[in-house]
Amino acid sequence: SNPPSPCVVIDHLLLPLCTAHSLPLLLRMGTHRGINAMLGGAGDGVGKCRLDALSALCAAHPHTKFIATVLCAADQHEHAVIASRFRNLHIWGNWWYSHLDSLVTQTTAMRMELLGCQFTFQASSAKISDHLISR
Repeated sequence: SNPPSPCVVIDHLLLPLCTAHSLPLLLRMGTHRGINAMLGGAGDGVGKCRLDALSALCAAHPHTKFIATVLCAADQHEHAVIASRFRNLHIWGNWWYSHLDSLVTQTTAMRMELLGCQFTFQASSAKISDHLISR
């Protein structure tokens, strides 16, 4: 049989669990899987997000907290605007391909202008250690 679709997993498994246990749903959005099949699991890239779907989730589940980060630099502004419209959406960090010094600087400045301090600057990861050690 076919595995369930991502929508089915979110709607019928994850959201009910989050609601029942008062947990947030963390989303990392924008991965484009397997752009280079020859690299196997290392062949992933970046793609545009369906931020309209994130808005719809926030609107449909106002009592569920969503914590989200997006990978594509082109999605960062819309993502922050959506977070400014929905109190149940919290933005965190820069990950993977968006964790470049130039993008972090630009994205953080834009988030500060739109959200004030209502976002998490960085998530804990090995990438932070990498940046601290290299300095």
